[in-house]
Parts: sequence; structure tokens; C-alpha cells
Amino acid sequence: MVLSAETIIGTVLHVIRRVSVAAGVAILAGCSASGPGSSGDRTIQSTTTQTLTRPPATPSTGPIAAGPTSAAAGGCPFLDVTTAADDLGVRMGNTEVLSSGGHVVGCRFYATQDPAYRTSEHLPGPDQPVLQITSSRFGDVTSAHNSMVREAEAGANARGDNLSASVEGIAFQTRFYPADGGRDWAYTFRAGTTVVTVTTVQTDTAFDARAVASSIAGGF
Repeated sequence: MVLSAETIIGTVLHVIRRVSVAAGVAILAGCSASGPGSSGDRTIQSTTTQTLTRPPATPSTGPIAAGPTSAAAGGCPFLDVTTAADDLGVRMGNTEVLSSGGHVVGCRFYATQDPAYRTSEHLPGPDQPVLQITSSRFGDVTSAHNSMVREAEAGANARGDNLSASVEGIAFQTRFYPADGGRDWAYTFRAGTTVVTVTTVQTDTAFDARAVASSIAGGF
């Protein structure tokens, strides 16, 4: 998809043209014919300048750099805990906000560590998020679309499943919770030039990841 371009500098071509001139015929206007004893040939040197246009620069296809991403405890501005629990079907505990370049770019939700629920519902421990939301901005729509497709195709069982006529999305499986062996369902969607990815610990269906994506799409 990306075209490479090399800078082409205008070159000067020195062209040596040998013109055969018969005796008695003028070579150029105002010049006389070859005199006696001349070989009959005359060498004329001229210079031609050829300038080639520089091809247009290829637009960047990667996300717009915003700096390193940091995580801090806090409430997610894109999704409240109650909606997250309902969409995912998991009892929630702590939440983290992901920031980059002074802007919130995502969130992480962790399952409750209450023993009354953790064992019976087989919930992950305190270091494993059950839901993660990440986002990246791109310079143009095409780059954003291509990034979304590449991310889904890097996983497994990718399938198109748009949220609406204006918000395209793809569901796929990926590695998120190591114990699940790469079977965790995720959903990535494009809102303008922003790509958002929702990753969950659910392995049985893409429905929950898509439900979360539907709840947050308006925030991007």
C-alpha cells in the first residue's frame, strides 16, 4: 500500500553531436564552409538541461506519535463501571486510565477480588485486566482503516461487523489473558481518523467486546 519515492535531481546532459558538413555548405548561418585541407567534419558541443519533478511525498501510515503511555488509578471517561460490568458480564473492581501526551487514550478494568465472587466466577487476579480500551489517531482515514484491518488480521477469526453505516468495525480473537491461549475476543473500530480497540477476557463470543465498543463509540 505504501509507495516509496526517491529524490530525483535535475541532471545536466552534455551531448556531443557530430555533424557531417560537406565542403562548400555553410554549417551555421553566418559561418563559411570548410576551407581547403579541412576534414569536412566539425564537432559542435552544446548543453541541454533536463529538470524532473520531485514526486509527492507519501503520507505516513503509522499513528500520530503522542509520547509514552502511562497508567494511573481513576475512572474511565469513556465508560462507567456499571455499563462495563453489564456489557461484559463481569463484576468489576479497580479501574485505570491510560494517558499519552496529556490526553486520555484508553482505560483498563479489573475484576473484583472479593473472594465471594472470584472463585465461583473464575475471575482473573488483580494484575490481569478483564477489559481494555485503547485508541490511536492517524493522519488520514485510509491509514486508520488500514491499521484497523492489520490489527484484526494479526489475530484470528477476524470478521467484519460494523457498528453502523458510518462506524466500521472488525471482531477478532487475540492474546490478552495468557491463560486463555490467544482465544480472547476483541473488537476494533474506526471513528473518523481514530482507531479504537476493545479487548476482553471473554473466549466464547465477540458479543461482549462489540457491546462495549457500541457503548463508547460516541466518545470518539
